[in-house]
Amino acid sequence: MNNTTENVIALCQGQGTGPWEFSLLFYVQSVAGIPLITLGLIGNAISFLVLCKDTPKSTTSYTLQALAIADSLYLLCHFFFLSLFGIVMYAGVIPHYKDIYAHLMLAVKPLMYISQQASIWLIVLVTADRYMMVCRPWKAGSRRINGLGKAKRNVLIVLIATVLYNVPRFFEMELGVCFDIHLEHLVPLAKARDWASSEVYQYLYVMILNALVMFFIPMAILTFVNSSLIIAIRNRNRRHVSLTGRIQQNNGMTSMLVGVVLVFVCCQTCDFILQILYYVDQPSVMTSQWFPVYYQLSALLLVINASTNFIIYCLCSRKFRQLLLDNTIFGACRNGSSNEVDT
Repeated sequence: MNNTTENVIALCQGQGTGPWEFSLLFYVQSVAGIPLITLGLIGNAISFLVLCKDTPKSTTSYTLQALAIADSLYLLCHFFFLSLFGIVMYAGVIPHYKDIYAHLMLAVKPLMYISQQASIWLIVLVTADRYMMVCRPWKAGSRRINGLGKAKRNVLIVLIATVLYNVPRFFEMELGVCFDIHLEHLVPLAKARDWASSEVYQYLYVMILNALVMFFIPMAILTFVNSSLIIAIRNRNRRHVSLTGRIQQNNGMTSMLVGVVLVFVCCQTCDFILQILYYVDQPSVMTSQWFPVYYQLSALLLVINASTNFIIYCLCSRKFRQLLLDNTIFGACRNGSSNEVDT
C-alpha cells in the first residue's frame, strides 16, 4: 500500500490551478483558437489544391504544398494539445478525455515539434530558392534543368532531417498516474523521464541545440534573404516604371514570400523568448503571474502563423488569385461561356 502511494501524484497537474487560468486557456485556445484552426485547415487545404494546378509546376509551388501539410499537422496537434483540453477543463464536458489525454500527448507533442520545425525549414527553403531566382538568376538558371526534382529532393531532406532530429522527443515522456478529483479515480499522466529532466539534456539539446536549429540559424538566413529580396523588388520597380505582366507576377510571388516570412518571424520570436526564459530561470518564470498569459498568447501566435498563409497568398500573389479563380465555379462558368462563343 505504501509503495503504491509513493508512486502516485496526489493531484493531477492543473488540479491546483486557479479558475482564471482555466478561463484564460479556454478563451484563448478554445474560443479564439478553434476558429483559427478551422479556418487555417480549410485555407491550407485550398492552398494545397490550388498549388497543384500550377502549370508548369514550379519549385516554389511544390515547397509551399509541403508547407501547407506541415502547418495543417501542427494545427491538428495544437487542437488536441490545448484547444480541446481547454474546453474539457473549463466547461467540464468530455471529462473522460483526461483518461486518454496522456496517451495522446506521447505522440502529439513530438509531432508538434516535428511539424513546427518542418515549417520553419520549409520557409527557409522556399525563400532561399526565391533568392536564387531573383538575386542570383545566372546561378539559378543553371539549376532549372530538373529543378522540380531537386525541389522534391530538398523537401525530402528537410523532412527526414526534422524527424531524425526530433526522435528523442518520442522518448522524453512516460506514463504515470495521478488522482483526478473531478473524476474521482486515477488517470494516466504523461511525465518527463529522468534523463529528459537532466541538466545536460535540457541545456545541450533542449536549449542550446534547439535555439540554433529552431531560431538563430533559420532567422539569420531569413533576415539576409528577406532583406535582399526587398531590395531587389525596390530596384526592379525603379528600373521598370511600367511593369510588364511577367515582372509584376514575379514581384507578386516575391512579395508573397516576404509576407510569409514577416508573419513567421513575429510569431516564432515570441515562442523563442518564452523558451529561453523558461529554461534559463524555470522556477521564477513558472510561478510569475504573467507566465500563463504570455504562454497562451505565444501559443496562439503559432496557430496564427500556421493559419494565415492562404490569406497572404491571396493578398500578395496575382498568380495564386488567378489559379484560385480558375478552379472555382466562377472559373468553370467563364470557361464554359468562352467555349460557347468559340463554337
